[in-house]
Amino acid sequence: MLIVTLSGCALAIDRRAFVSVIGIDQSDQPGKRYKVTLKISLFKGDPKQTGTDFVLLSADAGTISEALYKARAQTDKKLFFGHTKVILFGEALARKEIRPLLDFFVKNREFQKNAYLAVAEPNAYNVLLHRPQQEPVAGFFLYSIFYLNEYESSNVGTLTLFDAYRREIDPALNLAMPIVERQQERIRVERTALFNKSSIQLKLSSAESRLIALLTTGVQDSEWIMHMDQGSYALKIVKGKASYSITESAPAITARLQIRMTVRVEEQSNILMKAADANMQKIEQQMKRTVQADTERLLLRIRDNKLDPIGFGLRYRSRHAYNAANFNKDQFLSRLVFKVSPVQVKREIVKIE
Repeated sequence: MLIVTLSGCALAIDRRAFVSVIGIDQSDQPGKRYKVTLKISLFKGDPKQTGTDFVLLSADAGTISEALYKARAQTDKKLFFGHTKVILFGEALARKEIRPLLDFFVKNREFQKNAYLAVAEPNAYNVLLHRPQQEPVAGFFLYSIFYLNEYESSNVGTLTLFDAYRREIDPALNLAMPIVERQQERIRVERTALFNKSSIQLKLSSAESRLIALLTTGVQDSEWIMHMDQGSYALKIVKGKASYSITESAPAITARLQIRMTVRVEEQSNILMKAADANMQKIEQQMKRTVQADTERLLLRIRDNKLDPIGFGLRYRSRHAYNAANFNKDQFLSRLVFKVSPVQVKREIVKIE
């Protein structure tokens, strides 16, 4: 009698199409605004099999909602966005307007707010075509890169949907979004794009992107190449972090930064490894000067472009409540000066037994 009262599963897994990654490009069709591409995973029956199968559904439309509606007409299954972990924006589209895209994904309940965002070069469709050989599920390769950068290594900072929207609506913050590049059959994520409130303003190099990560979330297990007269040294930044304070003394607003790093020498060129201890003092001094100079140069470049991805303006507003309502970021940045204290470098000695 109990069996008669039980109902079957109305949402069987074989009736769903699991969208793992979404790519949005600028449409090249007249009268269309967006080209939306969905990467749908095709699961295999044997979990021991390697490799990945997927299907790309693309549609051009004037709005994202219309493009998704057209994509639904291309499959016999219900599109399921509960496992969408990565959203890619084509570079050409990101140079125009980013706010409407963030508004759509934040206000749509189908998408997770902790999905990772990135700029795709040359475009999102080209990046989604990439097929890693050892990827267990389509889209997992990109997700694992961002997850690794967020929790284990911080060579490039990550950006989630909820954080991007917070930075977009806050007058004192700006977006810093990683760049996903496809070069032939390889994917690289080592640079960062900085946005104002509408579009990309700066594209940082890999070294500058690492500095941004150092100044915001901190870095660990990061690499640094130091060039000296004796040769080049490959240094491992075991742990690095920065702290800063904001003080006001009319007419200037001063941001004082302190950087602390724990490093070790991993490899040398042109000289024997055993000579590292004798030269470590010189290496530390050279690294202090290099990091301090590079940090000051990067901060000035960001400030001159009227950007603030680190959060100096937000810190200033939190300490000056009477100015919060009338905060003007351009005026704040025009008064901002930087004082980078000498970098504190601690050497990690590896004992071989």
